[in-house]
This record gives sequence, C-alpha cells and structure tokens, in this order.
Amino acid sequence: MKIALVTDTHFGARNDNQNVNDYFYKFYDDIFFPELKKRGITTCVHLGDVVDRRKFISFKIANDFRQRFINRLQSWVSTYTSSLATMTLITRTQTK
Repeated sequence: MKIALVTDTHFGARNDNQNVNDYFYKFYDDIFFPELKKRGITTCVHLGDVVDRRKFISFKIANDFRQRFINRLQSWVSTYTSSLATMTLITRTQTK
C-alpha cells in the first residue's frame, strides 16, 4: 500500500487571498494529483491544518476546497483506483 501524507494546507491563507489560493491549487493540479496517479498511491491522509482559520471560512474558499480538492480526490478514488482507495482527514483544533 502506498500512502500520501498531506499536512498544513491552510486553505484560505492570507485572509482568503485568491492569488494565494490559486497558487496552492497550481501545486495540486500540476504536481500532487499527477503524482498520485503516477505512483499508484491508493491512500491519502491529511494530518491537520486543512484551513487557515478554525472559526471562519469564506464561502469562496469553502467552495473552492470542495470543488478543487475534495471532489478531485473523490474522482481519483472512483475512477483511477480500486474501491480500496481512501482519503482520510484527521482534524484537530489548535489550542493556546
């Protein structure tokens, strides 16, 4: 089993700056998802800090996250790999 570990994605970073958001997705579109396919990775685990702020997320950032990351992973699971492929999000809250 091959596993991809992802952490500290901070979607919505820099006060929901769209340029930063687009830059992050350029990495996922051009490097991350192609490498999943190329390497035959069947499990992806997100280790935390998915979004930048834990109390607020803009609709635009939430929608982009759903459309451009979560849906893409679901598509990868259903079309590229076997039914054994999984995506796991481990959530946590930072405390001060």
